[in-house]
Amino acid sequence: MKELQFPDFPRDEYLQRFTRTQQVLKAHGVDALFLTQRANLRYFAGLRDGTWDAYHFYYFVILPAEGDPVMLVANGFQNLMKQCWIENIRYWAWTPEFYAARETNSVKLLLEVLREQRLDAGVIGMELGSDMHMHLGRAHADELLAGLPHARIVDASDIVWELRCVKSEREIERIREATRISMKGVQAGFEALQPGMTEKDVMKIVTSVMGAEGASELRFNALYAGERAMWADGMPTDNVIQPGDLVQFDGG
Repeated sequence: MKELQFPDFPRDEYLQRFTRTQQVLKAHGVDALFLTQRANLRYFAGLRDGTWDAYHFYYFVILPAEGDPVMLVANGFQNLMKQCWIENIRYWAWTPEFYAARETNSVKLLLEVLREQRLDAGVIGMELGSDMHMHLGRAHADELLAGLPHARIVDASDIVWELRCVKSEREIERIREATRISMKGVQAGFEALQPGMTEKDVMKIVTSVMGAEGASELRFNALYAGERAMWADGMPTDNVIQPGDLVQFDGG
């Protein structure tokens, strides 16, 4: 059993999630989940970090209803896998173009693993819902589907939400702490608010207090004022806040 480095949760938290995943998959008649999305890989595989802003960098996990899970990643990310609880890690080779590559060896390895686990003719759940998109280019998704002529591909979005919506005590504790940190930051920003400040000035206070309170990640913080008040989730700009302006915030 490998030693996890800087995991979000202890190993037993992920084992409990996987056990429940297998139970739910069996109840729905699905042989395996194939997941690619950042949030899902963090939740089910413990993969918090990754080059997510490079859209052609893929990370895959297969969660079978029977047997052990498999993590698939490009060769060179061995260190990153130390935060992932899954033991069976498979690596694909980079193409010669590396960062500039449009081709990938990931699908070839993925199909090989699915055949090894006898899932190539099974029911495979994927992130196909309108609220859950696969982190996989269209050409590569087509290549994957073409390699699974005997499989039945189903939308697993509802299964994923069914699993993720049930929070453990550890998760509830984290949510409470994230809420406390968010509230502290927003309170500080709005208490310091004065006409003549820019939206960026206010946001600087909000986010710096969140960081000081222990935030590890600031994923979304929108602030917009005055004539920008009807802009949905506008990011802060150099817009100067005037007396009487409505100032709106969303994030944490």
